[in-house]
Amino acid sequence: MIGVYQNLTTRAAGLGLHVSKVVFRGYMAPQRLQKMHDDAIERRTKLVLERESELQEQKLKDDRLAKEEEREKVKRQMERAQAEHTAQMKRERFTADMTEQRETAEQKAWLQAAANEAELAHLQATRERLGLQGADMAQILVARTQGAPAKLIQITRGVPDSAVQINETA
Repeated sequence: MIGVYQNLTTRAAGLGLHVSKVVFRGYMAPQRLQKMHDDAIERRTKLVLERESELQEQKLKDDRLAKEEEREKVKRQMERAQAEHTAQMKRERFTADMTEQRETAEQKAWLQAAANEAELAHLQATRERLGLQGADMAQILVARTQGAPAKLIQITRGVPDSAVQINETA
């Protein structure tokens, strides 16, 4: 049986020793106990692998959620920027419209004032040219405002060939 340990005997002979007998003093467990021990090691290894797999899966889910959250944040920022841009454009459009309306109103007021001044100058020139009094000018302005009469009856005195003139417009 010592032939099984040939390396041991050769090495010992090289050192000047002679091995006559080898005794195994280790622990030899019964087959059933060894199987239980092997099963326990296998279970522990399996649990470690499952835990590592679960940790990897959780980390992957965390990374996915973080990326989704980041995308949502960017999306919200873009929507907010778009809304701010739209609001700014509306404000600018409103301001431009108000400015345009104000300028149009100012221009109309200026044109109306110019027309009024021209009308007043025309009436002054007419009054001076015809030598009319204020009451006569008032009659002319009232007649002009009322428009053309539906019926005109005119009687003139003091003219040698006096005549009565009647005009009807319908």
